[in-house]
Amino acid sequence: MATLQLLRSINAVMENETSPTMMVPMEKSFEHMSCERMSETDSMLHRLWNNEYDTVIENVSDGIVLVDLVDRIRVLNQNASKLLGFHGAFDASSEMTLGELTRSSKIDLEELVNRVKLTKKGHLKETLFLNKRTVVCEVEIKMLYLDRNIPIGTMCLLRDVSKQWNEAHEKAEFLSIVAHELFNPLTPMKEGLGLILEESIGVLNPVQKQCIGVVYEEVNRLSRLVNDLLDINRLDAGKIRIQRSAIDIHPLIKSVIASNEKRAAEKNITIFENIPHPIFDLYADQDRMKQVLINLLDNAVKYSPTSSSVEIGAISKTGSIEITVTDRGFGISKSDIKKLFQRFAQLNYPEHIENREKGSGLGLSIVKEIIKLHHGKIKVQSEYGRGSRFTITLPKRKKARHHENS
Repeated sequence: MATLQLLRSINAVMENETSPTMMVPMEKSFEHMSCERMSETDSMLHRLWNNEYDTVIENVSDGIVLVDLVDRIRVLNQNASKLLGFHGAFDASSEMTLGELTRSSKIDLEELVNRVKLTKKGHLKETLFLNKRTVVCEVEIKMLYLDRNIPIGTMCLLRDVSKQWNEAHEKAEFLSIVAHELFNPLTPMKEGLGLILEESIGVLNPVQKQCIGVVYEEVNRLSRLVNDLLDINRLDAGKIRIQRSAIDIHPLIKSVIASNEKRAAEKNITIFENIPHPIFDLYADQDRMKQVLINLLDNAVKYSPTSSSVEIGAISKTGSIEITVTDRGFGISKSDIKKLFQRFAQLNYPEHIENREKGSGLGLSIVKEIIKLHHGKIKVQSEYGRGSRFTITLPKRKKARHHENS
């Protein structure tokens, strides 16, 4: 029972499933304790963790370090000692300080704990590479509270994620190789098919032109998929760099609309532009923002019924610029909205909906990551059966520069 309660408590605190409370059962007399009695609370915390839960803590797969309010180490299990590279024998009664532990370890826990104390959330999670990057350690630090607002210490969880990280790294490398091998022949294929469709190398009859047109569209679709895979790989590797510059948003949106006009015309969809006033203080990567807006507008056209309309607009607000893409299509269910920006997510449209098209499920996840790199946000409002609105909020030039330098 104690083991189950401990594991549930650790999980609840680290996942923020409960309000900040002490991780162990407390008697009612301790529930409304004043700051003057913190030393008494600290003593009780020490007794509870080191007596009642000692065996449990040693058998938890994660490394666990508990630090009290005066930076004394109260709990240090064997898995934590191993990951930290601490070779001494830990004795709770020795009153070892966090600084002393740090000086004997591979990880500067003292610096991480101090950073947590300075943050409003009281929570930090980082991935560290040790032993010349042969060991990958995930460190999660959380302030512990009694009765919501009285701090009683800090909990540090350390996890060896070397195996998972190496597997993910190998998959990413494999994906990159495959994507590049697919991408290389696509360019000459597109160019060759384009020349044939333009009848630069001979006249086509209607049937031939239709068949070549279908192949050309499929090559374009495959090209977009490969580009998405390459972007995902670059994002994971941190290789996408945002090159900001001042952008006049009007010509940007004009070019985005132009790129979708053919597809919209095929479905008799009208694309409206709504920019009430000129906007010149957008400070962003023009190519990446064009990629984002083309993706959103393409989705709006793709999932809208024939003979409908789509609107793309922008408005300047205090400190930010909002760009919206609105359709009057099928809408998105609440269950789908929750997974909308996840990789490979597929929406569940009813069977009766016309032209149900499925993409790779990568586009919106890439959109979200690019917006995050701009220190912006994206949200969606949708009513199932009545349409959707995607709203991008980006900081104006002054704020964007501040973030970039921070």
